[in-house]
Amino acid sequence: MQKDPYAGHTLAEGLRIWALETGQTLHSVTLLLQHLRMHSHPELPADARTLLKPPPEATPNERDKVPITRGELWYQDVKRCLQVYFSNILQRIEVNFRSAIFAAVVTEMNELQTSGIEMWGKVHWVSLRAIIADTPARLFIK
Repeated sequence: MQKDPYAGHTLAEGLRIWALETGQTLHSVTLLLQHLRMHSHPELPADARTLLKPPPEATPNERDKVPITRGELWYQDVKRCLQVYFSNILQRIEVNFRSAIFAAVVTEMNELQTSGIEMWGKVHWVSLRAIIADTPARLFIK
């Protein structure tokens, strides 16, 4: 683990990166922001939604928002989200538990491919075409 993974970032930028990389809920981030604002950081936003907005210098893809029924959806790239999610999980899990997690993923994917997933009163079929993994992950799978 790096000594200071947020070096070169302001407090707000570091909190934003931390919240996105660790998958914090809006409620958790808002509570943290309110606490920090009460303790000598009034420059921070009061609400997680403000903190987590894409920065003005964000790439066009990060700034593209799609209107949805109750607000806006900011598409953050599935590949990046999965990489962050699984790298954070695997860093915290002992090696002997990784095979159990991998077995659970295989079992669930097999079930989804056979039975599909029901959402909004309709069955949607799931198909897995490939698993792309780096060298350490491939060695672990074998």
